[in-house]
Amino acid sequence: MPDGIVAVRDADYAGFIWFPRLPRLERWRELYDDAARANGGEPDAGRRLLSWGQEAGFADITPTGSIWCFATPETRDWWGRMWADRIVGSALAGQLVDSGMATPAELNEISSAWLDWAATPNGWLAIPHGEILCRA
Repeated sequence: MPDGIVAVRDADYAGFIWFPRLPRLERWRELYDDAARANGGEPDAGRRLLSWGQEAGFADITPTGSIWCFATPETRDWWGRMWADRIVGSALAGQLVDSGMATPAELNEISSAWLDWAATPNGWLAIPHGEILCRA
């Protein structure tokens, strides 16, 4: 293996924690997971990075983790609006509807739930990330 460094960081969608708990956001996570896996991705990659680094043959791996937190009015507004738009107006939305995983009406309900969450004064969201630093 050539000399070098590989640094990787990814989220773990199953580890998302939010308040208040909104059933439509739970459904969002289910749909996201299903779509990611249908595309050959792994929405819970963060927890797997160490094992993937080991499988790739790295012997010198430093595993760490970090967390994003969206709890201020500004960060809630950014995250909530981003997902409110994305769930109805992106390739993901098209995939969910075209595959029959969701209906446009359901995606509109999820979009509204993201806006409701963002407008909640005590709304809080934490996103865990797995990280590895591999040295060859």
